[in-house]
Amino acid sequence: QLDIPVWKWDEISMDFVTGLPQTQRRHDAIWVVVDRLTKSARTIQTLEDMLRSCALEWTGNWDNYICLVKFAYNNSWHASIKCAPFKMLYGRKCRAPICWDQVGERVSEGPEMIEVTNAKVAVAKEKLKEARTRQ
Repeated sequence: QLDIPVWKWDEISMDFVTGLPQTQRRHDAIWVVVDRLTKSARTIQTLEDMLRSCALEWTGNWDNYICLVKFAYNNSWHASIKCAPFKMLYGRKCRAPICWDQVGERVSEGPEMIEVTNAKVAVAKEKLKEARTRQ
């Protein structure tokens, strides 16, 4: 068994998620880098299952939504660390992009963009739940 790292990003694990449906931009794989301190050992398998499910859901352009999958994953509660990876890493909750206007100047976002983003994040969270149940 590996020793527990002393500080975040001191030790990482990496994997490639391959064999994904090719996108219009010819992407068919994802390189996953995981901080060992803030995420569990089985994280990569759960994340791989989630990414694979989302890629199948959004065939042809899943690479456009990888940032939303990452957001959903990093801001979901993880039993192994008793919080979200983002909070473990930075010591605070992440502000969602659609909530950034709550601090400082009011910015008006188009309702359609907010709706699409919320829908994609909801799908990513659902795929994460499905991936966890398979572990």
